[in-house]
Order: sequence, then structure tokens, then C-alpha cells
Amino acid sequence: MLDIVTPIGEQIRKLFNLLTVKYKYYHNELSEKQHIEFEPVGLNVNSLEQIGLVASICYHIQSGLWSASIQALKELLPDSMVDFEDDQNIKNYFSGDEYAEGDKRKEHFQKQRNPFILEVLANCMLYCVEVTPNLHLTLKAMNRIHLDSKIQGLDAAALASTEDLDYYIIIGEAKNRETPSQGTAEAFEAFKKHDSGKTWADIRQLICIVSDAAQLSDYDGVLLSRKLSRKSIWEGKFIYRLTIEHQSANPHGGSQFKDFSACTVNVFEAERRQCESFGTERLTEFYDKVSQMIVEYIVGKGKGVIA
Repeated sequence: MLDIVTPIGEQIRKLFNLLTVKYKYYHNELSEKQHIEFEPVGLNVNSLEQIGLVASICYHIQSGLWSASIQALKELLPDSMVDFEDDQNIKNYFSGDEYAEGDKRKEHFQKQRNPFILEVLANCMLYCVEVTPNLHLTLKAMNRIHLDSKIQGLDAAALASTEDLDYYIIIGEAKNRETPSQGTAEAFEAFKKHDSGKTWADIRQLICIVSDAAQLSDYDGVLLSRKLSRKSIWEGKFIYRLTIEHQSANPHGGSQFKDFSACTVNVFEAERRQCESFGTERLTEFYDKVSQMIVEYIVGKGKGVIA
């Protein structure tokens, strides 16, 4: 059953807590820490509670009920009166009913619906920065999740800060390629461009929008977006995150991310390279269950069923 009453921010946090995330470092041949890998050991594709949380979060996001500020997400009470047309569009998105041909429906699931749900999980995992050793960060704001995977841009972007309001920029990618290594390679290529400064203008613009929407300001009382004008200020303040969907039920061990450090040469702390694999038979069953719950909720509304 979908939860349309609890603020979306509380649901995201609850889902993260249920994932019972653990972490471990990946070391190179010299026993040097290279990156940190998080493992959602509590993920249960058969848990109705977890399916319901992901379905509720997906429904709220698709309904336009989203805010950049973490605090606002915790306080926002979703409006249960979603337009009928919006409901039908959401239903079609998760059911694939508008695609009569089986191949087109499968392609929609693989290239649109499934990547969207994976991005929801990736944004939930942004809370890993709060349990990352040595950083002592609190998540402050996050960008909107892409409703269309064809839209260019970061799959996840967020701001976190220390108690002294020392801000960090979180840049994330989520990949669900048929061959997991292909997705990892694509993400690392993107990280390499970000790390070199070639995409700083795009990142600056995006983070300015996020910070303004979240009404964040720096420790001097100057708008954070003004501080973002110079990349040199942010050296050592980028955190790169990669979330992949993996075929293996047990893909962990860090080796699939072994090139992380080579693609982010300006990152000197392993804690600022973060990654995780969701390896549960490609999550196909989970995606279908989440989608089915959303569709059944919308159909139920049409029949006068109160959720």
C-alpha cells in the first residue's frame, strides 16, 4: 500500500535505514585505500515494506511533489489530490500500457522505468555521506531526480556540510547497463571530465539552482551560489558517487570499481570516492513489484478505494 501521508523525506530516510548499509575500503596492491564501497545488506526484494516505500517515493516524485531542501522534504505533506490526467500518465509510465508491442514495452522498462527507480535508490543512498568515516557530514539538499533518462545531466547531485557549514558537492551517477562494466566505464569517464574541471560551468549552474532552491547560505551569510563562482574554492570538496545494478547476487569486493582512483586523480581521500552495487538478479523482480503497487494504487483510486 502506498503511503501518501508521510513526508517524502521521512520515507527516503526510513528506506535508507532499512537498507542497513555497511561499508569497506578497497585497497590497491600497495595496501593503500582507493575508494569506499557501501553495501545495502538489508535490501529485500520481497519485503512489502521496502517495496511500498520505493513505490511511494516514486509516485510522489512523478507527481511533482519534490523539494531540493532536505528539511523541506521532511516537512512536506504530499497533496493526495493528484490530477486524474497525471495519475493516468503515471500509471502508463509504470505499466507500459501505452506500448502495444511487447518489444517497445520492454525497451521502455529497460531505458526509462527501471533507470528511474534505480535513480531513486541512488538518491536514497546519498545518505551514505552521513555515515562515511572521517567526513562528519549532514546532507542538506539534493537535485531533482530525472523523470526521463534521455535528459542529459547528473543522475544525482547534492550538497552536504559539516557543523561549521563547510560545504561539499556530491556528484553521482547511476547505471543499469546490460553489462555492468559498461555502465561503470561510462560513469568513470564522466567523473574524469568533472575531476578535470571541464564540466565545472555545468556543475556550478546546477548546484546554484539546488542551493538557491534549498535557501542555503555559507558561514559568512553570503549566498552559497556566489561562493560557487570559483572552482578553486571547491578543490578537495567533491565527493563522487556511483551506483550500479549488477547481475551477480554477490558482486561486492570492490574490484569492479578498481579504476575509480585513476579517473579522479584530484581526489586524495578514499572517502570521497563512493560506490555501491545493487546485485539482486538485476532487480527486475523488484522493479516489477514496485511498479505493480503503483498501478494498483491508481486503479484503486479510480474505483473509490481509499489508500
